[in-house]
Amino acid sequence: MSVSRLSKLLQFMEQDPNDPFILYALATEYNNLNNTAEAFQFYLKLISEHPSYLGTYYHLGKLY
Repeated sequence: MSVSRLSKLLQFMEQDPNDPFILYALATEYNNLNNTAEAFQFYLKLISEHPSYLGTYYHLGKLY
């Protein structure tokens, strides 16, 4: 994973900030970049706004 991928995902989020796939991809990308604080925030946002996005719970649990 790379910072350029993160930049692209952030651009996608600007276009569609409520897309759960983009939010999940951002959380995963931050986690892969060892930025667990940002990953945590995106996973929490997903649980709050898209509670049926099941993969979120697994990855959020791994951060604990």
